[in-house]
Amino acid sequence: MISPEILQPIFDRVATHFLSMPKPSATPDKAMCLYRDEDNGNRCFIGALIQDEDYTHEIEGVSVRSRGYKPFGAGATLELAVVRGMNALGIEIDELNDDIREDLERLQIIHDHWGEGRCGRESVKELLISFAKARKLSAAALTAEVAA
Repeated sequence: MISPEILQPIFDRVATHFLSMPKPSATPDKAMCLYRDEDNGNRCFIGALIQDEDYTHEIEGVSVRSRGYKPFGAGATLELAVVRGMNALGIEIDELNDDIREDLERLQIIHDHWGEGRCGRESVKELLISFAKARKLSAAALTAEVAA
């Protein structure tokens, strides 16, 4: 299990991003969720962790839980993009271990259920609160005011 000290900044980023999202990041037909929606730049929960310089369309369709990532750019990978995003949050890791993958996948699934139309915005918020409680995290970021 990931320690709350490592997972809290990830959760806070996802939660504050969720509050600012007008809609989930998905294809227009909701057939597939996207790390980044090309039409409006909207990002999924994991996409919110990926910095602009590490994003490429090649990662679309690859689960954060997957091993054997598709290469893109100068040999970088989806994992590297997520690791760099986590480093930018002050989380010093070199790779995603199974525990981190599991929690990131759970966050990805919560977003994807919303993106595929399986649940509404309030359900997503409840799922995020449940995720936080189960991992002994603060869910305060979900009640923060979104800057206009």
